[in-house]
Amino acid sequence: MRRPILITTLAGAALVLAACGSNAATSGGGQQGGTTNAAAGAGIHVAKTSLGKVLVDSNGFTVYTFTRDKMNKSNCDAACLHFWPAVSPSGAKAAGVMGKLGQTQSMTGSPIATVNGMPIYNYSGDHNPGDVAGQNSNKFGGHWYVVSPSGQPITTSGGSSGGGGGGYSGGGGGGGGYSY
Repeated sequence: MRRPILITTLAGAALVLAACGSNAATSGGGQQGGTTNAAAGAGIHVAKTSLGKVLVDSNGFTVYTFTRDKMNKSNCDAACLHFWPAVSPSGAKAAGVMGKLGQTQSMTGSPIATVNGMPIYNYSGDHNPGDVAGQNSNKFGGHWYVVSPSGQPITTSGGSSGGGGGGYSGGGGGGGGYSY
């Protein structure tokens, strides 16, 4: 009698795991090709993309900042978070990350990682590690930009693969690119 219950339980668990793995933007389920990095699984780390070196999450997916956000305050509501999921705080910081990692709360109350006090997100349109499909998107009342290793938004949209200063937001005035 216990054997059918065990089989049913295992089958149910397999379905739950399959459903959880279907969101490539947050689970890394779509990792076919793309950028690989030895630091994957190490929390926020640096990876090379078509926009140069950017911050990525523990699964290698690019992280973005939203111009409507304020220091330690997310302005991405539930509808926004559907397309731009909050990056979970991991506490781990890999080599090459120069920005200060922290956390705050999303508008829905869940924890969200921050870099230099600014909330960070993934993009549901990025299907593989290293994708940057969300770069310079104008959605939910603001622009979305990938984040440099120093924690500043990279506001260019072209394929500079060098790590130099080109492409980083000049910011002109306080906040180095966060004074939107």
